[in-house]
Amino acid sequence: MSQIYQGARFKAYCPKRQGSDSLKFDGMEAEFGRSDLLAFWVADMDFLPPSFIPKLIAQKSREVLGYPHLSPSVKESVAGWFQRRFGVEVESEAVIPTSGVVTSMYVAIEEFTQKGDKIVLQSPVYGPFFSIIQGSARQILDNPLRLSESGYEMDLEHLENLFLKEHPKMLLFCSPQNPTGRVWRHEELGDLVRLCARYEVLLVSDEIHFDLVYERHTPLLAIEEARERTILISAPTKSFNVPGLNISYAVIPSKLLRERFEKRARIVHIARPNAIGLAVMEALYQEGEEWLLGLLEYLKANRSLLEGFIAAHPKLKGVAPQGTYLYWIDFGGLNLSHEELKALFLEARLALSPGKFFTHGRETSHFRFNFGTSRARVREGLKCLGKIL
Repeated sequence: MSQIYQGARFKAYCPKRQGSDSLKFDGMEAEFGRSDLLAFWVADMDFLPPSFIPKLIAQKSREVLGYPHLSPSVKESVAGWFQRRFGVEVESEAVIPTSGVVTSMYVAIEEFTQKGDKIVLQSPVYGPFFSIIQGSARQILDNPLRLSESGYEMDLEHLENLFLKEHPKMLLFCSPQNPTGRVWRHEELGDLVRLCARYEVLLVSDEIHFDLVYERHTPLLAIEEARERTILISAPTKSFNVPGLNISYAVIPSKLLRERFEKRARIVHIARPNAIGLAVMEALYQEGEEWLLGLLEYLKANRSLLEGFIAAHPKLKGVAPQGTYLYWIDFGGLNLSHEELKALFLEARLALSPGKFFTHGRETSHFRFNFGTSRARVREGLKCLGKIL
């Protein structure tokens, strides 16, 4: 199917998105009370996807968009991507297409835990991790990340104490980590997997940002001991900026876990994603790598702008993300509360993601800056920020 499309090079063109029913722009007034802000909040980018994608969507829209048949080539494209990008062997039968990463995590919670069970997460972390645990009547156990001189780290000693005392059934993992941008090393992942194996804790790994790394990413499934106790969930949507298509997949090498997950996914009707999303995913994983490599070079230069800005302002702190296009910035040096910081950013015409979204409402001086946009917009945002500093 996608062989008629040729790989496209990345172009740093950001079209006007106001009036396009974009949450990031048209939803700004509902979120911030103003619509005239510079948008650095929601985690989608402002770049057009590879040029063959609009052509593919136009072609598919001329067809009858009935219920899709899941072609084996869709699963094979995912397996091929894992092999080429990460050197990880994945059987195509282990791939289960779904209609969303968070909904897939919810399915895993419903299938493999019971109401009242305890589930571990490691904050700060993507806000829905908290809500899907609470929304499924499970209990949150937090193993907060530690900030050391070398960056954010997992506190494995504290995690083992939680396992010993609280007996959780599952750990929701984020790799690369959102919002800190930490890319976990192979050794760290091995230590985590062995700990989970010792205490019989199931790992559900959200790896939606795994292509957006400036250092090598190691999928959890690259750890041999993880393959029989891990549900890895990912998507091409962040990598190629098509999150509105609601396409994702779970990779589950264990036949027992896979059959149970797929049965539950069918019950809640997320195992038959939309036809256009399936076609786009296959095309991206077959033809999109050249575009992705160009994007990463552009994002790396944007990251350097923020790195230099933070270094030049002693009241700010931040560890340069090893992955994602998101910068977790600590404004604690301004000695303002979270709400006072939000008001200050509004004064500067900046829409940043509030840190409380990633801490389950706990007070924090952190905000997340999305630099997945044009270099000119990043510079404009930093100029506005510089004025209030």
